[in-house]
Amino acid sequence: VEVGKNVRKYKAGDQVIAFAWVETYSDHFKAVESDLEPVPEGLDPIVAALGEPVGCAVFSGLCSKVQLGDTVAVIGMGFAGQVIAQVAKKKGAHRVIGVDIVDDKLAVAQELGLDHGINSSRVDPLEAILDLTDGHGADVVVEVAGTGDAVQLCNDAVKHNGVLVFYSWITQDITINISRWHNNSLEIINTGLVHHGIEQRHIWVPQALRPVVLGQVNIEPLITHRFKLDDIDKAMETANSDPAAIKVVLEP
Repeated sequence: VEVGKNVRKYKAGDQVIAFAWVETYSDHFKAVESDLEPVPEGLDPIVAALGEPVGCAVFSGLCSKVQLGDTVAVIGMGFAGQVIAQVAKKKGAHRVIGVDIVDDKLAVAQELGLDHGINSSRVDPLEAILDLTDGHGADVVVEVAGTGDAVQLCNDAVKHNGVLVFYSWITQDITINISRWHNNSLEIINTGLVHHGIEQRHIWVPQALRPVVLGQVNIEPLITHRFKLDDIDKAMETANSDPAAIKVVLEP
């Protein structure tokens, strides 16, 4: 609604996406130019409000080196995992396998094109992935669950010469057996968009959001709950405690 006298990139009335720790849970917030990205023309306002997580997840999928005919395993079918699975399928993956402990999330993913859903609370996910790949493992495995066990599963489930993709922001030390990285010539890729630097983010955000604007990646079904800003406490409780919640949105 207002810009400072030295602001050149934006003018009052422009729609923007916050990509930084600014007070977005408020009627108004103040940010510097580098905290923001412009909303692409044609992007739904509610999806634009999710621009940072959407952009980051699509970027991960685009940079995961998925090739035509690949088998891809996505470990963790929360919001980012759901988006990455869709991108992998659109990039030409022959089949995409999703692993989670919540049936509702797996069901949503299958409605959006996931080929196989594995509930790791009921079956051994490594055995299931190996069974589906004739013992070889997946060509590309993406870690989106955010735990040490999930990283180790990715490490074990990727095939010889395969690609292991890190997405989660894991803030605690973990222990994994990395002997396969050398012995099986694994390729390890880190796909955290916001940590590549501001200039890289400016380049990649329009490209990452383009498939969403064009309708190739479906975000709307992943918004499982909507609350008014006045009900922020209830919204946070839902996000933290409802296993079926994929993305909770606060609306003005």
